[in-house]
Amino acid sequence: MNKATFTLSDDKKTLTMERRFDAPADRLWDAYADPNLLAQWFSPRGWTTEVRAHRFEEGGEFSYIMRCVDESQDWFGQTSSGMMRFSSITPKTRFEYTDVFTDGQGVVNESLPASHSVVHIVAQSPTTSLLRVETSYATPEAMAQVLEMGMESGYAETLDKLDEVITA
Repeated sequence: MNKATFTLSDDKKTLTMERRFDAPADRLWDAYADPNLLAQWFSPRGWTTEVRAHRFEEGGEFSYIMRCVDESQDWFGQTSSGMMRFSSITPKTRFEYTDVFTDGQGVVNESLPASHSVVHIVAQSPTTSLLRVETSYATPEAMAQVLEMGMESGYAETLDKLDEVITA
């Protein structure tokens, strides 16, 4: 199985993730563009995702609530909500969004840092693709906060689920 690599920038404000998939780039794109597919993989292991809104277009948004359903996890029964606002979309290859934490009603949680991400989907062959995501925060302290919250491990688990969905 391909694993994600994470690289923290020298200024400690941007984390770049890369992962190869044994699936066509179109299938990877569809996993973001199709809310039914997105709900199947957009959460770490032991969590489920409820898609509250999904308009995958410039100016659109994706809002969601993730729930921990794994009784063996310390987070069991808890939720995590967020919203992505898409600012730029180049079909099949690239999109940008701002991501914020929200409460269950969609109100932005100002005590947690917002991020800006650029997602690149690169066809490497007719049957393989590369996902590269550059996620930036306003300060090194904001980046450190989300890393402390388990961003890398949760992201890696989420990408494992994505791999299962697009190679099924």
